[in-house]
Amino acid sequence: MDEILNKFFYKDGSLRDIYILDTTSMDWDKLLTNFKFTIYKNGEIMDDEYIPSEQELLNGNLINVNLIYKGISFNGYYNNSDFIEFDLHPTAIDSIESLNKLLDFMKELTQETNKEIILTPESTIEEVYISVKPNETIKYNL
Repeated sequence: MDEILNKFFYKDGSLRDIYILDTTSMDWDKLLTNFKFTIYKNGEIMDDEYIPSEQELLNGNLINVNLIYKGISFNGYYNNSDFIEFDLHPTAIDSIESLNKLLDFMKELTQETNKEIILTPESTIEEVYISVKPNETIKYNL
């Protein structure tokens, strides 16, 4: 596991990305319903019951989301593209315990969406570090 920490969570100032591919607005609905996000619309924090709509995006609103999962912060943007992306600071993954929390998060994402979840370097969707399939098979690309 130390090899995974050293190879994938090096501290160079860049983020790591978690992607859920081939998504629809229904996948966002599942995540927003089943996880406790803090949602910001144009920089303003929204009520806990607030669920963004695609129409708000069409009207030019910027909607970001933040989730603290077992002490690890994940940030993303609500959008109508065909993927969902969360940013992760590699400094948050500094032990086997925090790595296991990240893997738990990825497993929960795949359970909710029934889609493969991948961890990549920042903005590099083609270079997959870790993938979790809907059957919870974890693959490390060492």
